[in-house]
Amino acid sequence: MINTDYSIFDKGGHFPTESHEYLLKAALFPRDEALVFFQKWLVKEKLDNLNPEEPGFLTRFLDPLDPACHRLLPLLVDNLGIQNHTYLKKLKGHQKNVWVKNQRIFLSVKELIKALNEYKIDHIVFKGISLSTHYYDRIEHRPMNDGDLLIPMKDKERVLELIANSKLGVDFNEADMQILDFVHATHLEGKGRMDIDLHWHVFSEYSQVSKSCDFIWEKSSEFDWDEIKTKKLNITHEFFVALVHGRDFDPVPPIRWVADCLMILRKDLDAVDWNEFIRLSKAFCYLPFIKKAIPYLEERFDAQIPQEVLTELEGLTPTRDETSYYKSISSNIREKGTLAMIYFGTKRRFIYYRMFLKERWPNVWVYLFNWYLTRWKREQKRIV
Repeated sequence: MINTDYSIFDKGGHFPTESHEYLLKAALFPRDEALVFFQKWLVKEKLDNLNPEEPGFLTRFLDPLDPACHRLLPLLVDNLGIQNHTYLKKLKGHQKNVWVKNQRIFLSVKELIKALNEYKIDHIVFKGISLSTHYYDRIEHRPMNDGDLLIPMKDKERVLELIANSKLGVDFNEADMQILDFVHATHLEGKGRMDIDLHWHVFSEYSQVSKSCDFIWEKSSEFDWDEIKTKKLNITHEFFVALVHGRDFDPVPPIRWVADCLMILRKDLDAVDWNEFIRLSKAFCYLPFIKKAIPYLEERFDAQIPQEVLTELEGLTPTRDETSYYKSISSNIREKGTLAMIYFGTKRRFIYYRMFLKERWPNVWVYLFNWYLTRWKREQKRIV
């Protein structure tokens, strides 16, 4: 039987806390049910007795909330309807601010796409940009901190050289350049000082595993984004990427994966290729998380997951390394102190090496030396 005890994640993790779950249901469920969960959430957060007509209402309402809650509010407002609660009209301004920020991010990413098109470099928009434009009803329903753009791994060095030579209209942080051989993406600053994450792989663990991202490109499709040609993920791959994006521990759980997955399934459930989903679940190292996350979506949020998929997932057994890796990324090693953080962090690196890096680094000690040396150089650049 799949373990569906999510209570261990109440103090951080990747599954919603009880309060987060109330808010998610208020933002996602049919209106009558959603209003009930909204009231439960207000009581849980001790926000049920505020006066929306008093000056400073928004400060008193928003300040106690964590970022995960802030990101759900634009969707919540329209799902509940501003006429159905006195707080909601006041939150319309917050929703408009999200729309403005998203538009600024869009503009910045579009400029980069135009430049890449001039150099005939392929690209895919994914995560927030794709989700907000293709799966949510309105772009402001899906707030973003940055725009995510994927390029082929074979073009990584060429694109980085173009950026370094100021050919693409974006800048990068010099400190981040110290670690590019060890990561799957880098942070850029685009037009209007907006943030862009440039990826050469969708999964951080596989950044040095050749051809492991080919499946994304093979099934991607071209579309016109305001008359600019780019590509998007296949819906099954969009769902898989959104799901496993919630796999890592965070003191504030990255609960938006729940909303993203549900919006994708609601958009076109029949288009999801569940055989492909199972294939990816077997091919990548995320099975321990997937075996919890899929039943969670079905049990707590009525996600329309076919029974045969649930049955097949239940019958899959993660490898020992997959289980160890999942355990290492789903716990808060920082709370144990500096020495424990060094110990568990290095242990995680050993597991990481064994699973993903033997192809490129035949010797684990050479890999660890280079990893820590690179991290040290990066921190020195940041200090300077």
